[in-house]
Amino acid sequence: MNDGDYFRLLTPGEYKVTVTAEGFEPQSKLVEVSESEHEVAPILDFDLVESVSEKVHIFSPSSQVKI
Repeated sequence: MNDGDYFRLLTPGEYKVTVTAEGFEPQSKLVEVSESEHEVAPILDFDLVESVSEKVHIFSPSSQVKI
């Protein structure tokens, strides 16, 4: 699904839900699934934080470079 909505039928227990997206830090949350029938499905919202990454390319005519 393209809008971030998803669902999954799960047996009772505790689950770790992890979200990932290119350019953002991964995030995880724990959710408890109970045995109660007809319970409203929990909603897990994630506020994604942009990753800070930097690539540095060093070109040198020498095969030995000291940094």
